[in-house]
Amino acid sequence: MKITKEMLEEKKAWPEDIEWFIERFGNEAEHEDILKKLYEEKNCYGWASWLFENFKLSGELKVFGINGVLWQHGHFIDGKLNGEYKTFYENEKLRIHSYYIDGRLSGEYKIFDDNENLRAHFHYKDGKLVKENLINKDI
Repeated sequence: MKITKEMLEEKKAWPEDIEWFIERFGNEAEHEDILKKLYEEKNCYGWASWLFENFKLSGELKVFGINGVLWQHGHFIDGKLNGEYKTFYENEKLRIHSYYIDGRLSGEYKIFDDNENLRAHFHYKDGKLVKENLINKDI
């Protein structure tokens, strides 16, 4: 899908994201090229997920933090999270491990501390919590 500067403005993208876009692509670019450049520069800060959601895109999501460490990883289909989704601490340890179907939590949702010790375990169905097991209430 081709994305233009005007489309970003219509969707109310952050001004600094639009500036980043213009500096690298001019007034338009294919969404695959935008995501590739974001991932190469490890400069997502959540903008990749914003693009997927606002433009109903499909593909792999990678969001990197300021220090270049992967913060989020998952997959989108038509702008909605689908399948395994993970978030990470700055020390690159797993923080959350979950599953989505059509943008809704479905299945296991696990929260870990920054040493990857399990602290909470939930189970969702169609976006609704059906079971919880708090291992440590000081999460």
